[in-house]
Amino acid sequence: MAGGQDHAGTGKSLRGDETHRIDFQDMVKACGVEWVKRIDSYELGTMYQTFREATEHKGVSVVISDRPCVLDPVKIKGPPMEVVEEKCMACQACMNLGCPALTWSDALYDGHHKVKIDQETCIGCTLCAQLCTADSIQPTVA
Repeated sequence: MAGGQDHAGTGKSLRGDETHRIDFQDMVKACGVEWVKRIDSYELGTMYQTFREATEHKGVSVVISDRPCVLDPVKIKGPPMEVVEEKCMACQACMNLGCPALTWSDALYDGHHKVKIDQETCIGCTLCAQLCTADSIQPTVA
């Protein structure tokens, strides 16, 4: 689902009225699909492995993500992330996420811009930290 609106899986109608909640995993199985997995799409390793298994499966396969969109302005897991500038090697792997909290900093490494994270828009999902090969993205310390 996109846009943050209520849907059949939330137990609310588009108007916000309470209604029966549909379990998509049960619904897909009732349609005859045997290979169904529910994943946390913020765990990149598990997500990649699950998609690999789904594409190798002979027949219909369904992957259900149980997380809200990273663009939803709700703090998901805790503190926002920050870049430890001294460790950042400007590999730019995290920029491939398309996260609106990630931007270029003025600091350079080997002629490439390092990354910085806007604390106000970071939702703390940790996806960027999971991709960071230099371990330069860490949760903020209170």
